[in-house]
Amino acid sequence: MLRGVRSTDGAPILLKGPQRQPPLPSQVEDLRREFALLAELSAPGLPRVYELARHGGNCWLVLEDTGAVPLPSLLAAGAVDIATSIHLALQLSSVLGELHRREVIHGAIQPGNILVHPDRHELLLIDFAQATRGAAPRHSAGPALLLRSALAYISPEQTGRMNRGVDHRTDLYSAGLTLYEMLTGVAAFGATDPVELTHAHIAKTPPPPAALQPGVPEALSLVVMKLLEKGADDRYQSAEGLKADLETCAREWSSLRAIPPFALGTQDVTDRFLIPHRLYGRDREVEDLGKAFDRACAGPSALVLASGYSGIGKTSLIQELYRPIVRERGYFISGKFDQRMRNVPFGALVHAFRGLVQQMLTESEERLAVWRGRLEAALGDNGGVLADVIPEIELIIGKRLEVPSLAPVEAQNRFRLVFQNFVSAVARRDHPLVVFLDDLQWADAASLDILHPLLTSPDVRHVLLIGAYRDNEVDDGHPLLRTVRALEASSVRIDRSRRPS
Repeated sequence: MLRGVRSTDGAPILLKGPQRQPPLPSQVEDLRREFALLAELSAPGLPRVYELARHGGNCWLVLEDTGAVPLPSLLAAGAVDIATSIHLALQLSSVLGELHRREVIHGAIQPGNILVHPDRHELLLIDFAQATRGAAPRHSAGPALLLRSALAYISPEQTGRMNRGVDHRTDLYSAGLTLYEMLTGVAAFGATDPVELTHAHIAKTPPPPAALQPGVPEALSLVVMKLLEKGADDRYQSAEGLKADLETCAREWSSLRAIPPFALGTQDVTDRFLIPHRLYGRDREVEDLGKAFDRACAGPSALVLASGYSGIGKTSLIQELYRPIVRERGYFISGKFDQRMRNVPFGALVHAFRGLVQQMLTESEERLAVWRGRLEAALGDNGGVLADVIPEIELIIGKRLEVPSLAPVEAQNRFRLVFQNFVSAVARRDHPLVVFLDDLQWADAASLDILHPLLTSPDVRHVLLIGAYRDNEVDDGHPLLRTVRALEASSVRIDRSRRPS
């Protein structure tokens, strides 16, 4: 954000624009979208938008400047006093209530996106670049598309590593992290590494604010911790419910300079139909899957087959592994075979491993340097074989020379060996790899053939391969079952999970 003065009337303004000038077309489109959304919303606690200005190839979102300053400037001196923290949290809950009533999810609540007037303590919520209307898809793009500065404030479901959808309650979690920082003067999760932050959001509970700052009332601390529940179903279900409890805190603090205990969420009634994202009656299957993952972490690669009719929750069951995967700093990738693409070799595998390389590219320069060394050692002069199907890998190992052409059979054998070396390089004890392949009943012959070396080679370890298929479409002569029998004959351990229709 830049401050300026409008030439037509001298009014103070804020300018928001991309750092890259001239901007990319996509950046212009993002600003245009944000302008349209803010112009439509126009409510207390939201910035007044004047125009989308274009000049000399540059593009700027022009907003009213009320004299407010970013919340981090107040936090620079440490914790904010109790009364001011409650006052600001009340305003934020009001703004979120209005947004959610209009089916808008902000998606990026954090101190840097909150402006506070230094005298009147009036709050403005800014930066709607991540805002969406309605619930986001079940699995968001996750932190790979977010700035690292934003990772400390995303919800568990925004990490893309949980079997949960992203809805308006993601804003309540992020609001809880913001209120936590106001009350304590420190971030709830102090990690800076993206993997560690992801793990913290999914699996770690920060110490309550009252434990860090003895002056924070226990009741207010409990409000914050309710906002920070990992499961959206366990948080406040509405901004109005949060606001009601904060109003109780404000009244008690104003009159008593204390907040006696009270029942939280008594007015937390949502006005929308929400289906809890929990698996019921699958505890044994989840436990077995976790054990298979632990075995793969410890040693040889393993195979789990999940069978059953379409729509019985095979995919949801497998996504319960997200938490232990993050705990072990592992990678989860997935691919889905398509009935219409059965003649395309390695289609689902290539899609899955492109996702893996894209995850690698979001890591620090130090980690990328480690990957570069491992991949160059594993691939040698054959890096171009993978670059033909996973072009993003050249962003790690650099441009590769074209590999010599071979006859089809020799080319497929070469690809199988190079791919095996690639998997061996990326799956390690300190970061195991889980590969989920859905709709195996439609897998191409080349993909089925490559499963054998991936699961039997002594050089490939710490890989858990999970395959899901519709057993009503697979008979005894199906190529998938022939492959499974061949793996069993090679002493590959295969765990099976079947859910009756």
